[in-house]
Amino acid sequence: LDTIPSDIVSQIEVSKSLSPEQDADSIAGAINIVTQSPFDSGGRKLSGMAGASHNDYGGNDLRGNLLLSDIFNDGKLGALVSASYSETDRQVDNVESVWQRTNITGGGEVLSLLESLFKDYNTNRKRMAITGTLDYRPTDLDRVYVRSSYAKFLDDEIRNRLGILWEEGTLEAGATDFSGTFDRPRIEKQIRHRKSRNQLSTITVGGEHERDEFTFDYAAAYSLGEQDYPHRDEILWRSSLRPDISYDFSQDPELPVISLFQTGEHLQFNSYAFRENTFRNNITDEEEFSLAGNIERPGSIAGVPAIWKFGMKWRGKDKNADEERWRDRAAGAAPSDALVDFLSDEPSVNYNYDLGFKLNEDMAKAYLASATATSRIDATRRLSQSVTADYEVTEDIYATYGQATLEFGDTEVLVGLRVENTRVQGFAPEFNEDTGEVTEGLSSKRYMDFFPGINIRHTYSDQLIARAALTRAISRPNFRDIVPRIVESDTGSLRPVYELGNPELKPAMSTNLDLGLEYYLEPLGLLSG
Repeated sequence: LDTIPSDIVSQIEVSKSLSPEQDADSIAGAINIVTQSPFDSGGRKLSGMAGASHNDYGGNDLRGNLLLSDIFNDGKLGALVSASYSETDRQVDNVESVWQRTNITGGGEVLSLLESLFKDYNTNRKRMAITGTLDYRPTDLDRVYVRSSYAKFLDDEIRNRLGILWEEGTLEAGATDFSGTFDRPRIEKQIRHRKSRNQLSTITVGGEHERDEFTFDYAAAYSLGEQDYPHRDEILWRSSLRPDISYDFSQDPELPVISLFQTGEHLQFNSYAFRENTFRNNITDEEEFSLAGNIERPGSIAGVPAIWKFGMKWRGKDKNADEERWRDRAAGAAPSDALVDFLSDEPSVNYNYDLGFKLNEDMAKAYLASATATSRIDATRRLSQSVTADYEVTEDIYATYGQATLEFGDTEVLVGLRVENTRVQGFAPEFNEDTGEVTEGLSSKRYMDFFPGINIRHTYSDQLIARAALTRAISRPNFRDIVPRIVESDTGSLRPVYELGNPELKPAMSTNLDLGLEYYLEPLGLLSG
């Protein structure tokens, strides 16, 4: 619930098996969050909450929300507005290691470390949201509504990192899959400042009407999601000391013995020299439009009571990603202060590994801000990575369905068919390293899928219910995976990892069989399996 304030949620509907009226791209089921209506309280309602707490692994936490709703115009018009805010500070430890198969002297191979990264985070996260609802019910048979929301999530993070680059040394004889010694690996120290901003704006207009035996409902929705990383800036220093370092995972795989933390060469801060600064920012926007309409009426099939339901839906998405990267290794880009001058008096300890002292956040931010003018320029731009990280994808899904709910005494059977026609187009720049030429890579695909389904519910008693379902669902590829591109991904690793887009990537289809038995306890409780 990062983007939807919990105080406006009326109920959460969980569907473990899909019905034809639901979107088919939910292999594991679907969750529908039903927000509050101003008519739920039957009149004026004002509620709020404020709180604060302290966390020893971070700092102070703040949170609060406010909700106001009322009914006007002789009980026909309702309005609801809510706002919420929360802020947390956290300190997080993280150790990441990369392994590979390595040939050893005398023949054979063992699993050996490529790199070990000891990360120490200070994070500040803020969440804020505003929602509003207008609900108009001129008669008991008619209802129209407008719902809107705006949510923002801010993440400001400082990361101190100590890195051991085992692969830049030589694995000595006697290594096993659990232990080894490297001759002359590298030691690095880095600080990163990362800020991210996620925003989501939504508006939905819809209605529901009953005429004779027919029920009509419709909805038009628009959402805009924006993800922005204005800062992903780093300073890296390398130590001139390259001692032999050993590791041993045989006694405790979660806290291995690493000899560097006994010998302490990584704490000799005068041995570090500036290696590089890097800057990176990216913006991703995703727009989604949808139109949907449904019609429902009671009937019968061969004398069996039934409820017929038919509907259509169009959903269109447009996603754009734009990224820029710079790296400056020039001697003139180095900070005027040495690494030892950047150290604060705050210890940096990661799972009992002594990393020394954290770097001064204010000094690091001041240096990165001043280096922007000289290091974020055309000469230091990482052209290939900046160009190939960009992409644009549009997707349109046209769906129609029909279903019937049949009543056989204590047994209810829902059977139907959904058809979805998908059209997707992608674009990504392609960069030629030899010529420097940028060309357009295009992809286009269209396909139709059928999703039959049957859901059976049998009521043995007020407390015991059996369910069975046979359904079909789809999982479409992520947009970034289907555009024709090769891009260096951000894994946090010192070794680059590349992502390869595949325009021929097919969606995954799933046929699901669900069986369940539910026993409801009094006064409140549920056993299910």
